[in-house]
Amino acid sequence: MWTGPLVGAAGALMNPIIDPTGNIPAPLEAAITSMTGGVLAGLAGANPLGATTAAQNETLNNWAAHIGLSGSWNVPGTGANYAFGFGLLVDGDGNIGVYKNTPSTVLPGLSTGGTGSVGISVGVYPGASTIQGYSGPFNNVSVGAGDGGYIGGDIFQDTGKSPLDPTSYGAGLTFGLGVGAGGSATQTNTKVCTIQSGKIVCK
Repeated sequence: MWTGPLVGAAGALMNPIIDPTGNIPAPLEAAITSMTGGVLAGLAGANPLGATTAAQNETLNNWAAHIGLSGSWNVPGTGANYAFGFGLLVDGDGNIGVYKNTPSTVLPGLSTGGTGSVGISVGVYPGASTIQGYSGPFNNVSVGAGDGGYIGGDIFQDTGKSPLDPTSYGAGLTFGLGVGAGGSATQTNTKVCTIQSGKIVCK
């Protein structure tokens, strides 16, 4: 029946409208899109229950997240920064892969304060429908502080999308070791590696 996929697509379109900042918990957002999908189906004279399920599945599946090791070094006296990271990826469809990110250019990013940090990074990119959404260059803005122990936060933006597009943004937290308080603005290039036909493929 055509209405299931159609309302599922409507659910995908509703997600950034209902929750452009990503502040609504996934279960609540799923409930909202479920009800909306059911109403759309009813108006179209179709099965509201089937359409509700399609819209809900689209909301719950449309995300990707990461956990891994990240590091950042502010070169003393230069205002330059180099950042790196690698770890695991997972998405709402159950896909699993690994990622690695490095500076996208030879030139460093910009930084202020602090010396650097290393720790465990966890985050989510709601605008990615699969883990492959993490692939490519991203603009990153990070702030953090520590005196031995360290906590920091970062926002990353997919350069393949407009900065005005709310779905181009993701966010993360880092917990680990660091010295001083500071921030940085960098551009990193992320490679996503998966196993395909028994081979490791990185894109």
